[in-house]
Amino acid sequence: MLVAYVPGLAFVFLSMAKEKVEIEYKFAALVDPLTGVPNRRAFLENAQRLVRSAGHKPVSCLIFDLDRFKDLNDSFGHDIGDRVLHLFGEVLSRHLPAGSYGRLGGEEFSAVIALHRAEAEVVAQRIRADFSNAGKLVGGEPIMVTVSVGCSTAAGESPETLIQKADVALYQAKRSGRNSVVTALPD
Repeated sequence: MLVAYVPGLAFVFLSMAKEKVEIEYKFAALVDPLTGVPNRRAFLENAQRLVRSAGHKPVSCLIFDLDRFKDLNDSFGHDIGDRVLHLFGEVLSRHLPAGSYGRLGGEEFSAVIALHRAEAEVVAQRIRADFSNAGKLVGGEPIMVTVSVGCSTAAGESPETLIQKADVALYQAKRSGRNSVVTALPD
């Protein structure tokens, strides 16, 4: 009986170890290590699922770009910049459902949510205000952080199209003085 039990137990332990490693690799492949939010790849996969499940109902895309982030890094150092990025991830997690947002890269984040334009604008304004308030003091440093937001809403559009339209609105927010929400006009 011992001869059969020991190899079986070894097989169970090896299987558990393999599964743990697979979970760790999957987590590393889908989560941004700095902010703890989904990375670009995971965000786009989640956005595709959300848009498909919405069918012909409106879906909104929000693109967030932290204002003057390079200046912040130059003035306060990359450690504070990293803390600001992490803080923004925390702000997103307070206002958005899990899996609906992610870090696209650098200081740019995005979200796809099943909301009409007016509702998405309200959520974007809340995130903008919360981040500005939360970012007055970071790592003991008194700093002022803001975020510009571009928003697009459509039914039956691909995530890529929603992102492109939100990106155009984001650049309008940047050109109009930053720290604002601009919504793309419907087609």
